[in-house]
Amino acid sequence: MDIKGFEALWNQIPLEEELLSTKEYWELRADEFNEKSGNNCNEIKKILKDKDIDTADMDLLDIGCGPGKCAIELSKDFGRVCGIDISEKMVDYATKNASAANAENIDFMVMPWEKADIYKLGWEERFHVVMALMTPGISSVQALDKMNKASKRVCILSSFVHRKDLKMELEEHLGISDYKDPAKNKIYLAFNILWHMGYYPEIFYTDAKITGEYSLKEALNLYEKQLSLSEGQKNRAKEFLKGKMNENKRVVQSYNAKIAWLYWEKTTL
Repeated sequence: MDIKGFEALWNQIPLEEELLSTKEYWELRADEFNEKSGNNCNEIKKILKDKDIDTADMDLLDIGCGPGKCAIELSKDFGRVCGIDISEKMVDYATKNASAANAENIDFMVMPWEKADIYKLGWEERFHVVMALMTPGISSVQALDKMNKASKRVCILSSFVHRKDLKMELEEHLGISDYKDPAKNKIYLAFNILWHMGYYPEIFYTDAKITGEYSLKEALNLYEKQLSLSEGQKNRAKEFLKGKMNENKRVVQSYNAKIAWLYWEKTTL
């Protein structure tokens, strides 16, 4: 298959209403993500160390930075860091977290990557390292291309390549699950597109144990936004989620996942 074939498989430019729904979803999850202690910084640090990259005087762009925990941690190693996120609440947390950590070499912006104009922003080859970790912001060929153009040296993209979470169980229960074609996985498509562009992308894998607890109302709100449920589906979802509640009346999910890390440098054939 040539590059146009892979690009055709990844033609998923989100509509305005989809971006709004995505923003609302991540606004709902901002508290949860801010309270979590874990982040993906160890994996990023290991990759950069293994590649013998000295980041002391480098600039970093974090696409989909969330509450900023990884960006803030990496700001200790980079000269300057910029984090962007579609959610205002996430960015508000990130700004407060940076202040609490006395991180003065970092800035945060509310910005969906899909709408970012890197030329107006002056971001073409602006950053030595551009990363997008577990974010829906890289959801099309165009978003990947912008990510690549914003970097002058290194890009790192991570995403799930296998998981079966509570959302997927709910989709099956409601009869609205779609066949997940492995050929349409973000990492698979990005790897092949970059390969055809003349880059040497590398893939690393890590395993993760994902857990979460929500009130019934919180869980319903999340899945209503994420799945665009009708009233009838919401009622069925409510009964299903009740069956996932623990003795403390919290909806619980716990699952294993495999995460892929795609690394490439701005050196072509």
